[in-house]
Amino acid sequence: MQDAIPGGEILIHMQAPDKTIYPMDGEFHEIVEPEKLVFTAAALDKNGNRLFEILNTVTFSDENGKTKINFACCCFKYYGRRQTLS
Repeated sequence: MQDAIPGGEILIHMQAPDKTIYPMDGEFHEIVEPEKLVFTAAALDKNGNRLFEILNTVTFSDENGKTKINFACCCFKYYGRRQTLS
């Protein structure tokens, strides 16, 4: 994460079991400490072009002294290029 403020940028590198890195960029939209985090993330192709964009909502709550994390996401924008990620 880079700028954990609304409007701030996010950069994610997901690593597959075969060590392939799948980059994503995005933006923070809402931060309610310590309850909620809303951000978009877009999968990037090997040239850095966006393939699709996902809206992610993560909520945190106390459940018997432990933190419960709920994660919801939906793909809301598809950029129309059919290419492989690697």
